[in-house]
Amino acid sequence: DCVLTTPPYTYEWFTIEEITGVHVITAIALDNHGEDGIDRATIFLKDQGTVTDYDDNIYNWTRIGDQRWMVENLKSTHYADGTEIPFVESTYGWENLSDSDKGYCYFENSSSNNDVYGALYNWAAVMNGQSSDDSIQIQGVCPTGWHLPSDTEWKELEVFLGLDTLNVDNIGWRGFNEGGKLKEEGTEHWDSPNTGATNIKDFTALPGGYRIYYGAFNELGFGAYFWSATEFNNTQSWKRYLHADEKSIGRKMELKNSGFSVRCIED
Repeated sequence: DCVLTTPPYTYEWFTIEEITGVHVITAIALDNHGEDGIDRATIFLKDQGTVTDYDDNIYNWTRIGDQRWMVENLKSTHYADGTEIPFVESTYGWENLSDSDKGYCYFENSSSNNDVYGALYNWAAVMNGQSSDDSIQIQGVCPTGWHLPSDTEWKELEVFLGLDTLNVDNIGWRGFNEGGKLKEEGTEHWDSPNTGATNIKDFTALPGGYRIYYGAFNELGFGAYFWSATEFNNTQSWKRYLHADEKSIGRKMELKNSGFSVRCIED
């Protein structure tokens, strides 16, 4: 509580140590005749911050449910220990990567696409030699203190957004508008009509497209594709995807030598 008796009647509230969630501020004005006036303001404090990778790229993050997610696509060219990730530019070089060969690239080999949409990594690069295991956190390509989300952690996010648990293990498009809740609003980056996009949880999914296993690029502006840390079999792993003309969220297995975007989740 704070009582102000001398003009100007101003008060500063520093929220850095406050708990997140809804806070109601009540202001009561009392004049010399004992008459009062009351006004209330409702404020929602979000749990947000930044994390920096080895290359000094700074990423914003936000809390969604019980998880903290990066709200930008990864741009790292080095692992957290400083080891360089192999940059694979040519079509020939990409199509000749084995399932264990690491590689990353920029869409159509343009660094300006990296500035907006981040890099595209194959699964060997995102895992950095670690084995798929949903019972442990796989740091892989992520900064220290963060890890690559498992298929299970993606499901947790989807259920929090409203996906029915009966459908969470399905393959293909699932749910109603869970994908729209993750997509950046508008058509600055997404192709029209960007169906159902509300970005209600500030995830800000961007359509960085993907690189096909034989080296071609596809769907910049139309599709967002994200790796999970969970293997399906020796040649495929689970992915998530969002499209400009769809508001649900997709789950499928994909060839490991494809190039997708990465979102990291805090340990």
